[in-house]
Amino acid sequence: MYHPPAESIGLNLETYLSKLSDDNLKVWLDFKNLTAENKVLATSRLVFLMTKFKLTKQMFLVESKNIDQLQYINDRGFLTSYYVPSSLYNSNKKFKDSIYKLIMTYNQQSISFTHQNYIELHKKFPRREKFVWALYGNPLGKSRVHQIRITRRILKDTTVKRLLVPFKSIGGNR
Repeated sequence: MYHPPAESIGLNLETYLSKLSDDNLKVWLDFKNLTAENKVLATSRLVFLMTKFKLTKQMFLVESKNIDQLQYINDRGFLTSYYVPSSLYNSNKKFKDSIYKLIMTYNQQSISFTHQNYIELHKKFPRREKFVWALYGNPLGKSRVHQIRITRRILKDTTVKRLLVPFKSIGGNR
């Protein structure tokens, strides 16, 4: 269990979930390989682990770029979110329109995206529940002032349910 480009430290989901003890914690699961072939097994495994460790569905956000497969997990009571391509803000109109159409097709689905897509997606989907990550680069870079402005705007937006930011642990790497 890890997120590229970071290297894996050999942590698996079962070990990670076994250490959770606070019901107020939230877990953001990014299913990079969710498919029609594995959605049932993946969901069953997650439910098994939740039962084993006495966790609730409310703790989890399940994210995937495969929105049609994600709907299966959503239908089983999990909070799910469609991973909007990170490059959307820098894409051509045809590509953007195809993504917007997909989002509108699954109108009950939350959306998750990088802070760089926030302004455009907020304008297009002002009432849609959102999950945003802001993994900024150089804290001294020229774009830092813009990043701070966007972050403030995101924090004030009541449709943004979670904002994921970098965190460096003093006691380890996870």
